Amino acid sequence: FLSSNLVEYVGAFVARDGPITCHADISGQTRRPDAVWITGGVQASNFSWNAVPVDSAQARFGYANGLWAVDDLTVTRPEGAVSGRLSGCADGTTLAIDLTSTADPLAIARLIGPGVSAYLDGFHFVGPMRIAARGIVDYGTGALTDIRAEVDGREWGYAPFHLERGSLKAAYKNSRFDATDIRGLAYEGDVSGQASFFPDAAGSNYCYSLSAKVADVNLNTLLQSLGYKGQEDYEGLIASECV
Repeated sequence: FLSSNLVEYVGAFVARDGPITCHADISGQTRRPDAVWITGGVQASNFSWNAVPVDSAQARFGYANGLWAVDDLTVTRPEGAVSGRLSGCADGTTLAIDLTSTADPLAIARLIGPGVSAYLDGFHFVGPMRIAARGIVDYGTGALTDIRAEVDGREWGYAPFHLERGSLKAAYKNSRFDATDIRGLAYEGDVSGQASFFPDAAGSNYCYSLSAKVADVNLNTLLQSLGYKGQEDYEGLIASECV
């Protein structure tokens, strides 16, 4: 009665040498997927999921009428942990998430699946992070993706830009990404603002809007981070505001 989506998802699990404990109550009719009910719980340690190593994990799970849910989820890795809830439709391509994480965001995104990790392309995370995210991820067409998140961490950024410490609120819906309440420390100075990235009316190009304020940013450090040569010839502090 498992759909191909669920079979593929379960097949991403690879046990190593850790114990696995699972209990489940099953009732219904096996020839009718819409008449099967499953509830239970699972605990495991020292395994990998989607090729991402995991120290330990535990959760409750349920399945009924083609809908599945994973509750009280806790996944632990060396750098942190993620907890919360996942749910979806066995035959669908959307995933509902409500998660809080102190683990590496790239690793957790890969755990959930390539449809999620693709949204983090271009980001890098070096220091400790805390992310709380909830909403819908559409790993089919992406059209139904609707995510809200709060991010706070050290030593992270996007593409060449790097924050020594930074926090923001993020939202993604209808191919539009909004980052608001951006506050942080970068290149030895203070930064704040908001930014949006969205497709144009024809959907063929991306546009952006930016409102930012920087104070006491070290010009030499900024140029070095962006890969400029001869940045040692430039000294001083930058203060600017753009709307």
